[in-house]
Amino acid sequence: IKEEKKAEKRKKKGKIFKSVYFKVSLAAFVLLIMGIVIYLYFFEQAREFFTLYFYYIVAGIIILILLILLMKFYKPIADFLTEEER
Repeated sequence: IKEEKKAEKRKKKGKIFKSVYFKVSLAAFVLLIMGIVIYLYFFEQAREFFTLYFYYIVAGIIILILLILLMKFYKPIADFLTEEER
């Protein structure tokens, strides 16, 4: 009996995403967002921003990767550099 109730609950949860009203409202929401983005010229402004700051963004990502690697491998590197010759 409990398994049947669980199966019914699972069916009810999945029904909302299959309904026509959900699909229509999702399509309307996507069209609304696209209209707002086009109206505000978001893509043009975003492209201009990334072309202006592309080198700074890439440099920041490279520095971030180097810092993460340095933090991860600091002890092995420090041990290697301070190791006395035997």
